[in-house]
Amino acid sequence: MENLKKYFSNLLILQYKNKPKAKATIETLVEHTFSDTVGNIFPIEVQNSYDLNTSTGTQLDVIGKYLGYDRSLSFTINNAFNYDEYDESISSSLGYAEYTHDKNTDPYLEYRYNTYEYYNITDNTYRKVLKMLSKLKSKPLSLGNIDEVLKEVFGDGIYVVEGEKSLEYHLTEDESFIYQRLDTQEKVNTFFRKFFPKPMGCTLIAIKD
Repeated sequence: MENLKKYFSNLLILQYKNKPKAKATIETLVEHTFSDTVGNIFPIEVQNSYDLNTSTGTQLDVIGKYLGYDRSLSFTINNAFNYDEYDESISSSLGYAEYTHDKNTDPYLEYRYNTYEYYNITDNTYRKVLKMLSKLKSKPLSLGNIDEVLKEVFGDGIYVVEGEKSLEYHLTEDESFIYQRLDTQEKVNTFFRKFFPKPMGCTLIAIKD
């Protein structure tokens, strides 16, 4: 707080710089503007709240929003086909629907739809993912840089192998919580394809070791 007071009081124009009352007025305004009843400084508290090392819950969601990645994953759990009269609300009521005929030529149309299972990755996993993404934003997207960042963030839990025009991402039991939650290959694929990068011209292959 003392540094803030000093900073703002030094901004006084020259004719007020040496006037004690002007300095005291600025210091009082700074104290009432930037601190709460127990003396915490708002800007610092806000900054600390959105530190990737300590943020949780909604704080992480806000950071993820600015990085462009929310924490949700969706997995198809059912594929169905049926016949019914055309209904514009069917897409929203069933999650996904696609009609096979023009609604103007046939009132009874075949449609297909999927139902989904939604899963939000945990704070711990989301924090690591966001750390990885934020670090990679400042680096060229090469195999070496991806490998370096993965080791820094996930240790031996996730590693990458270069294939023929592909990158293989491997999820090991060292990341046991992710490994247990992503209990099918489809979920593993969804996780890696949503969050993990690949250089242009490469395909991404997800593998659960």
